[in-house]
Amino acid sequence: MNLSDLQQFCGSGDDYPDLAEPFSHEGQTYATDGALLIRVPRMAEVSKPCPKLLLSHLPGLLGENYDGQWIAIPVLPAPSTLTCPNCNGSGKVYPCPECEGERSVKYVGKTADWGIECPLCKGYGHVDDGETAMECGNCQGSGCKETNLLANKKVGEVRVENRLLRKIATLPDVELFAPRKSGVNEVFFRFTGGVGVVMVLREYIDTDEG
Repeated sequence: MNLSDLQQFCGSGDDYPDLAEPFSHEGQTYATDGALLIRVPRMAEVSKPCPKLLLSHLPGLLGENYDGQWIAIPVLPAPSTLTCPNCNGSGKVYPCPECEGERSVKYVGKTADWGIECPLCKGYGHVDDGETAMECGNCQGSGCKETNLLANKKVGEVRVENRLLRKIATLPDVELFAPRKSGVNEVFFRFTGGVGVVMVLREYIDTDEG
């Protein structure tokens, strides 16, 4: 795996700038978009340190820490899509010049300071036009969003978004560790040269009652 292969698993930088490029920590190199994360042996060209927001989570994030079985990636249906409402299908957004993409602006009062919704972008963090375009974080630059949430694939006793499974399926000889019970937050996977985790759909993060 090279750096460009790793980059496709990073975030757009729209919502989480710290996740826009791979980082290294304790002999390993990582890439994540906030919904899935992969780890490979440390790559010399990746010198960025682990973002602070992830530092305490890394030790227990990767591993077969639930009851499951190894399975191949399920056969995925062709995506059913609609035009992304965030970028109107362009795949790009322009950071709001008023709040600089932060969605809120600081209001300085006589006794205290607080943040209020940006009046220019109405809290979206971006505007319809500008000088510097960014990849749309809502559709990852594709200009479209998959529809029909319940069509996403079941992996063991949980469901995972098809768009994430399609990313994982590009990895060599990848296998998923499918949970035998619900109540699991992430699904572990392995591939030639590394390992990773992917988030399950929130409505399937529940407690097993039986």
